[in-house]
Amino acid sequence: MATQVAGYTVLQTTNLNFSVDEAITQATHSATFLSEMLQMLEPNQANSNETAHDTYNECIKLKDFISEKLWAVSDNERITLMQGAVDSLQHVCNQYELLVKSVDQEAGDW
Repeated sequence: MATQVAGYTVLQTTNLNFSVDEAITQATHSATFLSEMLQMLEPNQANSNETAHDTYNECIKLKDFISEKLWAVSDNERITLMQGAVDSLQHVCNQYELLVKSVDQEAGDW
């Protein structure tokens, strides 16, 4: 179902029941947790670790949720907090994706 946000059509919305403050707190927690997990895991374990995969999916949902809410915020301090959370989530998601991709490519070279 499509909805309109700030004049743009959004085809998919994230179904989370958080306030923005709760989402920012959860985003910080999830991003830190995934980052620490990635540091502790062996690269070949990243793809098969369910906890890391679930946390990655949670980070993606939180990033999308906060990004959607960012459209409606006009307070500079709040925008900075929300954008910081989105950036943190994006960074850790990129780390996870690169690690999984490198393992997949390495396995394909054999």
